Amino acid sequence: MVLGYCLLESACSTTLQQPGPYNGDQYLYATDVTITSAYSILNAFVKYEYDNRAALAGNPAIRQAADDVRAHAKQWISSAIAIREAYAANPTTANKASLDQAITVLQAALNEAVKYLTVPPAAPAAPATAPPAKLPSSVSIEPFVQPARTIPFAILCKPGDNIADAVALAGLGY
Repeated sequence: MVLGYCLLESACSTTLQQPGPYNGDQYLYATDVTITSAYSILNAFVKYEYDNRAALAGNPAIRQAADDVRAHAKQWISSAIAIREAYAANPTTANKASLDQAITVLQAALNEAVKYLTVPPAAPAAPATAPPAKLPSSVSIEPFVQPARTIPFAILCKPGDNIADAVALAGLGY
């Protein structure tokens, strides 16, 4: 939930122009940031798991989470986009509640992915004759995770555009 809050919080700090693609609707903008960020982060997670599968074998929960993302991410994102479109066309309380639920699902998946993206792969076992490695005190052993790439929809979309078309245009389609 922390990641989702951060995405929404950073999106909410953006000042939107009126008129503009969002007509000042901070919630709609934050939703777009969350959806596009979700795609990038979930994609990075499944790629990380695949590229490091052997080294991560000691933690089967990572593969299980990645397999869950592979099985459901397209549905989660497509559903969020469809509900976002319904809300944009008709910003009722019911449509906002539905969109909140879709974003909550994405945020749960994001939190799981980020939790495992910070698990470094196990290093291959050193030969028995090798002395133990000693790191210089200046070397950080914290895992490095690159920030997700986000696409500012304010650049890609104009009023009346379909978000699914913008996602496809940005090369984010499945």
